[in-house]
Formats: sequence, structure tokens, C-alpha cells
Amino acid sequence: MKNYTFFLNTFENNDEGFTKFLSSIKELKRINRLDTAIVEIHYWLNLSKWLVIMNKNGNLPR
Repeated sequence: MKNYTFFLNTFENNDEGFTKFLSSIKELKRINRLDTAIVEIHYWLNLSKWLVIMNKNGNLPR
């Protein structure tokens, strides 16, 4: 198993920022042919709430 470390720029604590964050992760996975991403993030509570809502509504991009 190979391990990769990437650092993403900061993102705003709102719908637009979370969408950009998720898009960045998807792009890194695609470029590096990865199936899974493990993210370490501080101050994650608002992001987790947004992800739950997006998933519940069926809007979470894969």
C-alpha cells in the first residue's frame, strides 16, 4: 500500500467552500488513481454537518 500526503489550501466555512474542498479531494484522487482519501481537519464540525445534509439529500458528489 502506498501512502500519499497532500496539503490543500484553506477553504471557507460555507457551502461554496465545502464544495470546493470536496472537489479538490476528488481531483487529487483522480489524478493519483486513488480509491480512498483520509482527511485530517481541524474545526471539522460544520463540515461534518454539511456532509450529512448533502448525503441525506442525495447531493453528495462521489
